[in-house]
Amino acid sequence: MSKRSRDMAVRHLSRGVSFIEKGLNADAIDVLEQAEKDARNADFPEILSGVLQTYADLLLSEGREEEAIGRYTEAEEIIIELSRKGYDTTEQLAGISGNIAQILEKKGDRSKAMKKYEASADMYDKLLENDRNNLTYRSNAVSTLNNLGALLAEEGEHEAAQKSFQKALDLIEDGPADEKENIPFLLKKATILGNLLDLETDTEQVKDSGGKYGQLIETYRKIISMGPSERSCQKRLSMALITYGDIMALDGMKETSREMYKEAIDILERLCREKEDENECALMKVSALNKIASYFTEKGYTESAKNSLIKALGHLEVLLEEYPLNPENLSGTVAVLSEFNKLVEVEEASESKITCYGLIERLSEKLLAINPSSPPYRLNVAFSQNIKGRTLAELDRRKEAVSELTKAIDTALDIPENDTEASYCRAAISLIRDLGLLADGIENIQEKLGIYGSVLKRLEGLADIYPENSSIKADIADVLEKIGKNMLEKKDYDGADLVLAETAAIYDELLSLETDNEEYTVKLSSVLQSAGKLRRGMKNQKGALEIYLRLFRMTPADEEHGKRLDSVLTEMENSVPDTGSREELLAVYEELAGIREELLEKEPDNEQYCHKLCKLQEKIADTLIDSGRSGEGLEILCSLLSTRSQSSYHLKVIDTIKRFRLSIREKDSTEKAISDHILLLRTYDRLTDMELADAQIHMDRAGVLERLALLHDESGSLEKAKNSYMSALCAYEELHASEPYDDSLLVKTGNLKCRLASLLTDMGRAGDAKQMFRSSYDDYDVLLEHKPSYIPYHENAAYILNNLGYLLLQEGHFSEAKPLYEKALSIYVHILDCEPDNISCKANAACTLDNLGYILENMGRENDAMWMYEKARTLKGDSN
Repeated sequence: MSKRSRDMAVRHLSRGVSFIEKGLNADAIDVLEQAEKDARNADFPEILSGVLQTYADLLLSEGREEEAIGRYTEAEEIIIELSRKGYDTTEQLAGISGNIAQILEKKGDRSKAMKKYEASADMYDKLLENDRNNLTYRSNAVSTLNNLGALLAEEGEHEAAQKSFQKALDLIEDGPADEKENIPFLLKKATILGNLLDLETDTEQVKDSGGKYGQLIETYRKIISMGPSERSCQKRLSMALITYGDIMALDGMKETSREMYKEAIDILERLCREKEDENECALMKVSALNKIASYFTEKGYTESAKNSLIKALGHLEVLLEEYPLNPENLSGTVAVLSEFNKLVEVEEASESKITCYGLIERLSEKLLAINPSSPPYRLNVAFSQNIKGRTLAELDRRKEAVSELTKAIDTALDIPENDTEASYCRAAISLIRDLGLLADGIENIQEKLGIYGSVLKRLEGLADIYPENSSIKADIADVLEKIGKNMLEKKDYDGADLVLAETAAIYDELLSLETDNEEYTVKLSSVLQSAGKLRRGMKNQKGALEIYLRLFRMTPADEEHGKRLDSVLTEMENSVPDTGSREELLAVYEELAGIREELLEKEPDNEQYCHKLCKLQEKIADTLIDSGRSGEGLEILCSLLSTRSQSSYHLKVIDTIKRFRLSIREKDSTEKAISDHILLLRTYDRLTDMELADAQIHMDRAGVLERLALLHDESGSLEKAKNSYMSALCAYEELHASEPYDDSLLVKTGNLKCRLASLLTDMGRAGDAKQMFRSSYDDYDVLLEHKPSYIPYHENAAYILNNLGYLLLQEGHFSEAKPLYEKALSIYVHILDCEPDNISCKANAACTLDNLGYILENMGRENDAMWMYEKARTLKGDSN
């Protein structure tokens, strides 16, 4: 214990407090850090607790919560210990608990924070029991209870939160009369009332909130009267007045609510003039004007309601210009425009109504300019123009009406395709129909056709946006029918034919969606009869094909339609233009083949149809092969083989396979090569299934399987590689069984077994690998019997023995590996006797000697092992 350290701690603490009061926080931190060191050296816990608490308060104010909570916790522990010794520590503990609670809450540890708030509140209760007039205790207790209430509300404990807020409010009301009327206490009272009202709103207890709103309003009025510069309080007062007005309106006290709104507007007018928070204040004023308009509407004072809404729209227009990106300005404008439209749309046609919709149009255009991709904004503009047009029509101003109605449609249609919805489509259709209805009442054919043309153009534009909407298609067909009838009246037969043909196409499409619609069926049948006769006379093959195909699809049982369709197809197949582009030719052939498939599907026993389809498919296959797409052509030819076993198709398939195999070798992509080999394999299998595969096909098939295994192996697909190797091995073994004297097939099986053994080794299947190596060696043993002097066979046999020996060596089976290596070594000696300069053989023999040396060394035969190592070095040319 050091008296000097104690004095220094007290001195530094005093200096730190002084710095804090002057706002010199950085200096205060340095001094308090020293005070903490001195206090710890002094061993005076009551001083250390005070230093730690002061230092923690400062750190908390600086946002250094982690450092602060550590010191608060230590100070708390010291104070608790001092309380056991008789010290009065309630005030210190209350403050520390409240501050710790704030930090814990910020960190997300809500349950601990709640307990700390509750402990702090309990301690302030005790302090206030002894000193009711202590404003610091009362203020801190109110703040703690308010924080606790807010936390409880967030946790959904509404009843406990309400009790906490109410207790805080009672503490304010229970304070000394002269002090509870000062601004800080009034502000706290307003805050707590606001929290209580928010809680009641969240728990849907709004009906019981009227009294509290009255208190809140009076509290703000007091604050403003004591400090009129309190701008934020004026804003809050206006908000409270509007909300209280809403409650009064719900309770049927319309006059009182109107007075509340009016007072709020007066306050907001003053605030707006000061140009601070102009956007927020103006929006609140708009809200109040909208509510007053509702009051006037209920009372039947339509003009007063309109004037209130016009004022609101005036404010919103300014806000949209100055703050175009504020979402509240946008939503507020939409809401007021909606109310204004409800008032105006029921009025009789008049200049005043046109003027009002001019205002709606102007505001809607401003909204659209801010967000051009918004369908609702665009529709607001369009509907205002539409209503202006209909009003003009009622006033017999037809030219202006057509202009406005057309403008409304164009506005609605000028929207990106991806930004539309079904409701938008219905609105656009309604706008277009209004223009069509106007045309129906006009007697002059030329003028009527002009408007119908405008309607048709816009319906087609809408159909581009909504290609699946049958209602639009039906409207287009209806307008086309009207246009056709008017053209017939004008004796424009060519034009009428084009229009009726287009009408038929639409009715056909509609019938595909509504097959039971008798009206569409009757109209389509009539139109097709006329169009079909006309196109036959015009020698229009493509047009005739279109008509007969439609008729055939409508009534496939009618053989006459099929015959006409077959006749047109035959003519078109014989006269396909040679454009020089195989892709274009292929497209034509495929289109015709698709139609022929439909014909054959309806009459599967018609030999003539079947023959013509096969000939057409053969042309498609030839075109594909000529285009370098042999794989696709091959698929078609194989399909033809399965339907008609003709030798010409068989020869074509064989020739195409050869060309296709050659083209695969030039591929760079492993994935594409695998895909092509699988296609080849499937083709070989199909030929085999049809008993059209000869020995060469079987040999080629085995080669494809082998190549496929290598591709899978290279790409790392070991399981697929194994399966392909096994399939290739089976294929070669079958071939060897039929040609037992063909050593080349035995070489294939031996090599494949060796590769497969290596793959199985990589897959960790050593047992299977050893078995496969032995089988591979057996093949080469037979080959050596046939050609004992053929060096490559000897080399492969030795390679296999080395690999098998290595597997046994890895497993520690030295005695089994040793004879394999010795046999391999004897083979290498034989090879070197024949070819003393065989470098690869020397390297392999050296590797075998090293492995043998390793085995002998592990068997305790070190001298023999050293001899092996020495021989290996000699073979490698290593003098060291």
